[in-house]
Amino acid sequence: MPKNYRDTQTDRTHRSKVVGSSINSDYIDSLIEILAGDYDYEIAYIPNGYESRPDLISNVYYGNSDLGWLIMYANGITDPFEELYLNRKLKIPKIS
Repeated sequence: MPKNYRDTQTDRTHRSKVVGSSINSDYIDSLIEILAGDYDYEIAYIPNGYESRPDLISNVYYGNSDLGWLIMYANGITDPFEELYLNRKLKIPKIS
């Protein structure tokens, strides 16, 4: 697993500027493919101090804070401020 999302990025041109993007990277595409089918996950409950913080939850389970989006995606969360509340049950996807 990459250390952070920057390791998955490639340079792309957007509006005449070169930017880093993870879109269509092999790593991100493989994660989305895993989530589209059956995948293994563990159950977690949001503890005090981790409400509204997908980055902190990601850091606990994946060792970096860049995969908070993955936890949100797997749980159908679009607004972390409203939907990541104390003691909420989460599916944490297992990734290799």
